[in-house]
Amino acid sequence: FIVKPFYILNMIKEANIYESIRLLNYVKENNRECHKVADFERSYRELDDKFDAVDGIFVHDKLIKTVNLSLDGKYIITASADKTAKLWSLDNKQLLLTLNHDDVVASANFSSDGKYIVTASWDSTARIWSTKNGICIDTLFHSSAVQSANFSHNGKYIITASDDKTAKLWSFDDGNCRCLHTFNHSDLVKDAYFSHNCKFIITESLGRSSIWLTDSIGNIPYFSYDNYFIKFSLDEKHFITKTNKGQQLLLWSADDRVCLDTIEIGYKHSFIYDADFSNDGKYIIIASEEGPKLWSISYRKMYSFDEDDKIYSASFDSQGDYIITRTVEGIDILYVKKRKKILSFGYDKGCTFASFDNSGEHILAVSDNLLSLLLFKHSELS
Repeated sequence: FIVKPFYILNMIKEANIYESIRLLNYVKENNRECHKVADFERSYRELDDKFDAVDGIFVHDKLIKTVNLSLDGKYIITASADKTAKLWSLDNKQLLLTLNHDDVVASANFSSDGKYIVTASWDSTARIWSTKNGICIDTLFHSSAVQSANFSHNGKYIITASDDKTAKLWSFDDGNCRCLHTFNHSDLVKDAYFSHNCKFIITESLGRSSIWLTDSIGNIPYFSYDNYFIKFSLDEKHFITKTNKGQQLLLWSADDRVCLDTIEIGYKHSFIYDADFSNDGKYIIIASEEGPKLWSISYRKMYSFDEDDKIYSASFDSQGDYIITRTVEGIDILYVKKRKKILSFGYDKGCTFASFDNSGEHILAVSDNLLSLLLFKHSELS
């Protein structure tokens, strides 16, 4: 098998990062016969003028399920269908630890101090690992596949979600865990996590989402809604839900559970795939069939961008200056001030995850079993 330059160069021109990197790595790692390796390396560096280069490539044997950054931005943890979670260094782009389960690893997350990792697996366990040496220091059990496991931001708790129709709250004290409460649901629980200041626990079951008060645990939720979607603002003053048909967003006051606004996308009542708050809580970015839409909470006004293609997810960078969106073909970067697209990047196998890192200087993008770390030169694009 000979990899010919024109093929990878075509991939480069199309900004097809997945296929370009796959072929380049194949050539390098297998010492396969190729023509003018220097041409590959040059093209690799010139993958897109708007990036310095692909800054790092992280690979699993099978589909990557989740990606998360440590709070200090120094490490990445990936969870994969290959039954592993992998800890990577962002400084030298090296694999540091491989954490093994007996089935698909559905999620992996850091504690806020970065000392621990919690993984959730379809082997019916969540496991807690030391980031220092990769030793499993505790195992949390469910009776069916565990779909997610998350630390609270204050480091005191872990919440797990399972196909056994429960979410479980665990105390966490430097690796010692005890189950404090079991939240029962009528269907599979696909996700469970804490709001930023740990006042609320959010559980997402098939067809229904619920909010629970962390400090007054009971069997009746603080709030419940018939849709698999809840997002909180960073200050925990507001949260949003989707209506049953997914064509409207509802904005709620978190303190008194009063609906403050109903948000629609265009006259067609287009389907809403995702939505999220800016960090300052002033705006909501909406991913819809009609493209990205920006809602001003205080002015109750909808802003459009120069794109109307369907997008599946959208989120802000930490400063609220840029938005990253995920399309069927790849990712787009939007400049909020001018409400226009400034960058697109394609993936041959589609893109399943896209996000800025904590600093906003890198983009994390997942396609199949490959996570690419891209240097974002925002100063040259604005």
